[in-house]
Amino acid sequence: MNEMSSAVPAPEGDIVKRPLQFFWLVDYSGSMGGRKIATLNQAIREAIPEVKKAVATHPEVQIVMRAIKFSDDALWHVGPDAVPLDQFVWPELTIAGGTSTAKAIRKLTDELSMEKMSKKGYPPVCILVSDGYCTDPSEEYNSAIQELEQQPWGKKAVRFSIAIGNESNYDASARAAQARPHRRRRQTLPAALQRSPTPATPY
Repeated sequence: MNEMSSAVPAPEGDIVKRPLQFFWLVDYSGSMGGRKIATLNQAIREAIPEVKKAVATHPEVQIVMRAIKFSDDALWHVGPDAVPLDQFVWPELTIAGGTSTAKAIRKLTDELSMEKMSKKGYPPVCILVSDGYCTDPSEEYNSAIQELEQQPWGKKAVRFSIAIGNESNYDASARAAQARPHRRRRQTLPAALQRSPTPATPY
């Protein structure tokens, strides 16, 4: 049974709200210039109302969002404090530097530690958005993925990898490693987001 449908009201009619952590990992490297970064900014802004609409029928879910941007380094774009969905505003992202995807994944892994995540929360949703021109050595990227998989919440997370641009060179195996098995197919950003707001049962 889906976890959302099994949630029950608390006494006196109050709804028990469980947090759903939503992480964006967004590429703002030099290769994301021109239409790519504009597409990313617009797509995320347009997706937020759709997420709100989807979660409106699930009052037991409390979505909070953060965003990690990465180029030569991985930095907070929105954070480190999580922002409730109804207060979330996407800041304009501009391009700079290389594409250190591994650093972004390691920053995410740190936030998914048992000490930082709510024990009563839903599995987090993590969306990596990039054109795929990763400048990390393959062994560094693979090591970051292994560290993510070693975190209990990293294993349970609903993870998407979404390629921006038709000429993306996203390596299929690298993209599959970031994504959960049932999310490995290439998708457009709006299509993925329409599926992502409702929590998935852990497996």
